[in-house]
Amino acid sequence: MQVAANCLSVLVEIEGYDELAKSAMLIPVLNRIRDFSEWALCVVLDVAARYRPADQAEVYDVMNVLENCLGHANSAVVLATVKVFLHLTLQLPEVHQQVITPHHHAPRPAFACAFACPRLRPHGTPQ
Repeated sequence: MQVAANCLSVLVEIEGYDELAKSAMLIPVLNRIRDFSEWALCVVLDVAARYRPADQAEVYDVMNVLENCLGHANSAVVLATVKVFLHLTLQLPEVHQQVITPHHHAPRPAFACAFACPRLRPHGTPQ
């Protein structure tokens, strides 16, 4: 899948995001989302953030496909996924508010790891 991610990155540079953020191109890529590396996930999610779904059902379909990315260990992948969710739900105020509202029960592995490692801990943070 690294080859596909490299091709996607090149196409973004040549064609721009608008051409790639269309259903025919993006949906097959999203269906293989689990096969991509962290870098490739960020590229795919960046394109997905510019995608405009045809209807509300398609919004939920894309969000369901990307839901597992919210629990990813890489914070860049998590934030890119949240960005996609925010863009997808702009026309759905009640759902958009749920995306914005922090969920305290959600795991935050990237932040927990940062505090566990003394070199990554912010200055002045108790051990």
